Amino acid sequence: MTRSTRDPVRVLLLGGSLTEPSRSGALLEVAAGAVAAKGGESNQWHLHGTAGDDLADELREAARVADAIVLVTPQYHSSFSGNLKQLLDQLDSGQFAGKPVGLMSTRGGHAVIATEHLRSVAAAMRGLVIPTEVVAHDTDFLRVGDRYELTTQVLCERVLRFVEELLWFAARLRGAGETRAGLGDGSGPPKPWAGQLSPGITAAVAFIRENYAEPDLTLDTASQHAHMSRYHFSRTFKAQTGRRFIDFVTMLRLSGARKLLAETRDPVSGICHAVGYRDLAHFERTFKAWFAMSPSEYRAKYRTEVRVVVPPAALARTTTLKAVGHDNDGADR
Repeated sequence: MTRSTRDPVRVLLLGGSLTEPSRSGALLEVAAGAVAAKGGESNQWHLHGTAGDDLADELREAARVADAIVLVTPQYHSSFSGNLKQLLDQLDSGQFAGKPVGLMSTRGGHAVIATEHLRSVAAAMRGLVIPTEVVAHDTDFLRVGDRYELTTQVLCERVLRFVEELLWFAARLRGAGETRAGLGDGSGPPKPWAGQLSPGITAAVAFIRENYAEPDLTLDTASQHAHMSRYHFSRTFKAQTGRRFIDFVTMLRLSGARKLLAETRDPVSGICHAVGYRDLAHFERTFKAWFAMSPSEYRAKYRTEVRVVVPPAALARTTTLKAVGHDNDGADR
């Protein structure tokens, strides 16, 4: 059945905790609640043991139909958990390619290593890792009966903005809401990445993600990193990613602007320059074309919304929950 671009965004949340109850499981539930609060649909997989072959096919189908993916893990042995690795081993780039991926982790120490490793894994599977990530400390949780609950106001607010950004990317990458001023070329919504990117485009995408805030980033500089001519790069980039170079850069810049508007008190003019725009008027026009509100209006709206914290036990439109046994792979997170 063909889905309409007006259908809710489907988010697959994959968690790999080591015990039950777990802090990472509580974080996954908060994210699912935020997805529902923002009008999306969540499908939760939270593994506590070994996934059998009967679950592997179901997981692959859940990943295939998802518009976005969230990976949630405790930090264990300076990386992500073995249980989450079991889930990821069932998937390939065919299920991740062209989809936004959000990263969340819990930890007791200070090094943010688990999400760094997951970022590399998601990128290798051709997912687009969104700029914002969520890292919670053990002290952000409270044991209540047989479950953990996230109790820190700041973390709850960050999860809400994290989910909002994930849904924003997902809607645009699947082609929803593309009929805005200045977007597209009249050929219809862009197609998502359908598989492996070529080495040249892979290098260019990595370069763009690292340098989108540079005002001197141009099609010419990106094509040099792909070792292609300007014309060939432009055609190949759109063919493989489903969108033009300038639209991809704009997505990253506006996502960065939203993050700064939500998390800082920096003036709009400063944020404009921080994400790669030289001209304030151009930045404000572009922002309003994508979001139907000015940067200042977005900041005010966001601060109003986050006053209502997503409750940890918020009901989500969850289609699947998998919790299989226990193992002795690590500490309670």
